Amino acid sequence: MLYARHHLSPTALLMLMALCACSRDEGERLGDTPPPDGVAAESTSANTNNVSALNNSDNAPDTAGWTAGLTAKPGSEMATLTEVRTASHAEYERIVFAFGDGPLPGFKVEYIDRPVRACGSGDVVELPGDAWLSIRLEPAQAHTEEGKPTIAERSRVLNYENLKALRMICDFEGQVEWVAAASSPQSYRTLELKQPLRLVVDVRK
Repeated sequence: MLYARHHLSPTALLMLMALCACSRDEGERLGDTPPPDGVAAESTSANTNNVSALNNSDNAPDTAGWTAGLTAKPGSEMATLTEVRTASHAEYERIVFAFGDGPLPGFKVEYIDRPVRACGSGDVVELPGDAWLSIRLEPAQAHTEEGKPTIAERSRVLNYENLKALRMICDFEGQVEWVAAASSPQSYRTLELKQPLRLVVDVRK
């Protein structure tokens, strides 16, 4: 049996090629074909940057538990305190301890009774208010190996609604301790944040 062989004219061939090209363009607009190399990777990178921006913020979500008792967590590696910041938010007042590249130290947070005493000397530290929240970081230091302080301001007046002052009373033998003087012993919470590493203590107003 013989089959007829059909030959397309040059004009018909050009029309057929144009039709195929239109179909391919329409498929790309509908998402039927994969994106060019690099597009998906750029989108992922953008999402990662957004997460980093959130982690860099001091505005952590209000999900941690609040307490007026003792909060403690052990630590094993020596941490160097590089910065201390404070801020007043709508529902609480925040203290941020930053440690640069890390690691985070262990900590012990609790309300203490008067008299508040400096470690080492045992001298009484006069603080305002009627409640004193101790924040002990261990193992930690607030100085370099050469003994140069990494925190210049070790005592500050706050005059917030509840927190009135913040004072470092210890930087000795692997222990750093701050005391936040408050008008009343409101509940507090602790948060560990990253990029950079920070320990946050929020105190209710």
